[in-house]
Order: sequence, then C-alpha cells, then structure tokens
Amino acid sequence: EENAKKNKKNLTHITDKSNLSAEDIVKLGLCKHFVQFSISKKMKSKDIAELVGEPPSRMSEVINYKISKFTVDQLLKFLSALAEHDTQIKEYLVFFGKAAELPALSVAATKRLTRDLKQAALQL
Repeated sequence: EENAKKNKKNLTHITDKSNLSAEDIVKLGLCKHFVQFSISKKMKSKDIAELVGEPPSRMSEVINYKISKFTVDQLLKFLSALAEHDTQIKEYLVFFGKAAELPALSVAATKRLTRDLKQAALQL
C-alpha cells in the first residue's frame, strides 16, 4: 500500500504541459510513438525492448513517459531502431529530419505552421 501511494505521486502520464520546456515536449512526442506502436502491434514493452535492443525496464520507462530519464538523442536512437520494424515511424523520422533542416521562421510564420500542423493532426 505504501508503494502504491508513492507511485501514485509519480504519475507516468503528464497532463499539464504548460510548464514543459521545448526539449520535454519533443521527448513526449517521441515517447508517444512507442506507445502508438505498442498499441497498434499489440506488443508489450519487453517485446519492443527486444526489437530496440534495450532492457525491458528502459522501454517501460519510455512507454510510461518517464522523460526525465532520457535525452532527445537517446529517444531518437531507440526510435530509429524501432523504425526498422514500422514504416510509419520511419516516415516520421524523415519528416522530423526535414523539419530540423528548415531555417528559423518568423514568429508569425511559426504560429501559422503550428496551427496548420495541429489542424492536420486532427484530421488523422
């Protein structure tokens, strides 16, 4: 019972994103792909860990959004390994790479692009 109370305080899913850094938002987005993969393929974290070549405990942390335990680089490395088994993730990484190559946009252009991406995501 004491352990359950302790774990309840350390929520695995982050519901308030208003105070997150840009890095943490990217980490959440990367973790989400592992969760979606797990659901779509009906795989447990230990099975995904085997595909990625990481210990099951590490994949469990990723799937439970324990973002403080990982760097963006680590999550991208794990996701790249998972992309070998999923074309949707592979395409996402291509998109992510292209986005990183873009020049800095004006504030107005960034807001327009963000709004357009949110609308496109709602249509998925």
